Order: sequence, then structure tokens, then C-alpha cells
Amino acid sequence: MKYELLRGGVDINRDPIQEILVTRGIPCMEIPNYLYTTDTDITPPEMLSNIVEGARLLLSYIDKNEKALLIVDSDCDGLTSSAVLTNFLYDLFPTWTEHNLHFFFHEGKQHGLEDVPIEADDFKDIHLVICPDAGSNDYEKHKYFKSLNKEILIIDHHEAEYESKDAIVINN
Repeated sequence: MKYELLRGGVDINRDPIQEILVTRGIPCMEIPNYLYTTDTDITPPEMLSNIVEGARLLLSYIDKNEKALLIVDSDCDGLTSSAVLTNFLYDLFPTWTEHNLHFFFHEGKQHGLEDVPIEADDFKDIHLVICPDAGSNDYEKHKYFKSLNKEILIIDHHEAEYESKDAIVINN
């Protein structure tokens, strides 16, 4: 959802939630659609670009019982998306998740692939790197990881200039 904070014109008599949405450009008549969603508001997963390719890639590593590295961003949506993905994988594939899903936590405010020491001995047996919440724009890192025979699965929501040719990027 794109929104824009509109300046001025705040109505102090309006419900605060309604006022927040209106000042972000959502018409009053559409507010119930945002507050009271139904299953019809859910985008079918197959409509997301590269979702099938991303799922096939991940499942191929699970089927072969191979290791994967999950990059965990240190901000709220990075931690949350990593936790949701890990819990989902654990529910479906508990043994694989316990033994084959490894984690890299950024030490500071870095995001995506920028400080991942992929050449380290700890990661030599890992050939799938999963990066939720970041990485769409890490084009040089995509190319570099690919040169080391690492496959990259990006699951992101940030704007990107273009789609990488060296990673599977799910970003709508």
C-alpha cells in the first residue's frame, strides 16, 4: 500500500483511527476495507512474481536435506519476518529446520547481504541464502554470492530499481 501523509486539515472531531487513515490519503468510504478485511482482500500467492520459483528453490533444498542460511535483519520487520518464516518452516519441516536452517544476525543496523561473511568456513556447506525483508537492491552481492555457487532467495517489500538476474526476488 502506498500512502502519503497529507498536511493540515486535521479534524479533531473524527475518530483518531479514521483521521490517521484519511491523512494518509485513504478516502473515508474505503476505510472499512482497511479495518475489516476479509479473505477476499488476500492476494492469491500465485499472483506474486517469482513465488513459484522461490518455493521450488526452497523445497529443493529441503527435499535434498541441504543447509540454508537465513539472514535476520535487526529491525522490527526483519526480526518478525524471519520469525514467521522460521516458525512456518518448523511447522512443516521440523527436522530440516532444526538441523539445516542456520542464522546470521547483523551486529548493527546493517540490512540484507551487505555484511554477511559468506566466504567464512561456517558457511562453506551452505548453498542457499534466504533474505527476508531486505536484499532486493544488493545487486553486487547477488552476483558475488552466485559466483561462489550460492543461490539467493529474497523475500522483500522495499522498492528496487530493477529485478536481479542473479537471485530469485519475491517483491511485489
